Amino acid sequence: MAINRPPTLSVGTHLIDRYNIVAVVGQGGLGTVYQIRDIRVPNTFFALKETFDLSEGARKQFEAEARWLAQLAHPNIPHTRDYFEWNDRLYLVMDFISGENLEYKLIRNSHRPLGELDVVRWIQPICDALAYLHAQTPPIIHRDVKPANIIVTPNGRPALVDLGIAKEWLGEGDNRTDTFIRKAGTEGYAPPEQYAGKGTTGPHSDIYSLGATMYHLLTGQVPTSAVERAALDHPLIAPRKLNPRLSPQVEAVIVRALAIRPGDRYANMRDMSGALGLAIQRSAPLAAQMHMSAPLASGTLRPGYPSAPPAQSIYPSAQSGYPPPAPPMPPGIELAPTLLRPQPVPQSMPRRLARKAIDRPRNRLPEPSPNSSAPNGYGANGSLPGASMGTPPRQRSVRTKPPRSFPGTSMLVIAALLLVIGGIILGTHDYWSTFINR
Repeated sequence: MAINRPPTLSVGTHLIDRYNIVAVVGQGGLGTVYQIRDIRVPNTFFALKETFDLSEGARKQFEAEARWLAQLAHPNIPHTRDYFEWNDRLYLVMDFISGENLEYKLIRNSHRPLGELDVVRWIQPICDALAYLHAQTPPIIHRDVKPANIIVTPNGRPALVDLGIAKEWLGEGDNRTDTFIRKAGTEGYAPPEQYAGKGTTGPHSDIYSLGATMYHLLTGQVPTSAVERAALDHPLIAPRKLNPRLSPQVEAVIVRALAIRPGDRYANMRDMSGALGLAIQRSAPLAAQMHMSAPLASGTLRPGYPSAPPAQSIYPSAQSGYPPPAPPMPPGIELAPTLLRPQPVPQSMPRRLARKAIDRPRNRLPEPSPNSSAPNGYGANGSLPGASMGTPPRQRSVRTKPPRSFPGTSMLVIAALLLVIGGIILGTHDYWSTFINR
């Protein structure tokens, strides 16, 4: 039965004397999303999800969804505030998420692959949001995960939106919402079981859709549809053939999430998130530490995905013999108030020379600091605590004394000068006496 699509509401329309249409945000096959303003609370804006299908089954489904959506509380899922019927249309009032969806990011990037670290940084919180939905009683399945339904706020926080086609999962074999299932999902992102005649969807269906979302973001292309892969045996193009810069570890996560058989996918969202975290740690550990703003989601990995090996220190330990330990000080010798170590002074050495021996600088290693946490009391790079690598320790300036002369030297020089002057005087006196006597 075809659904008659009513005209889009115009900007400025008032609904139930409380909400005012501000803008049209998006349109889909089942309804339109608006930005609205709450007239009762100034400067308060929400998103309004409109549903066209007013059949008896759709109406009951809408009321049930509205009740359990209002009970959700997760930082990466917009909160449902209100729901109502107006002019033969059904509406959900939800938090308005300001930002840019991932589909538009691809368009702005000319459909070229986005950065691997950025994608993982956005997808892991979505894994946590979906794990939260799947942990409800009964589990809630989104069923339409795709780039257009993930919005990244200006501060980098991703949000999973458009929960209007989500449903409660009552287990395998439940066909209560078979008709609604066939209307849900998007080709290329929907798993094969979502096209089945019976309601066999479950948490594994969202795992497939999230894997397809990552495939599109990291290759720039929508993956081959599940129907073509399952019925026509069309192969899935390896992500690295479309994007050689993609790491093999992340590619393996995507391929496993896109397995045709649900049992070949990850058991749950936390397993997938943990595999993503391990893949990033193995492919680019330093880049992951610098760019990933949030800690990796916890979860036990399935067999075949061992825990990450413990980090190995790049600095040698105390048992490795670096830096070399300083030799022990002789008994009775204390450290001078400088970074240099004094040498022992023999008892038979004169006092003046002993003082020079103490003051003379030596190229010796300083004593390690007892409070240092690095091996052997040195810095992590083997240098002195508080000193830069390659800069020698500051040494105390040593005052030098001029050489001391013997005390009789000046007297001998003066006496010699007096003898010379006296000889000159006596010689001159004899000369003039002889000259006068002539």
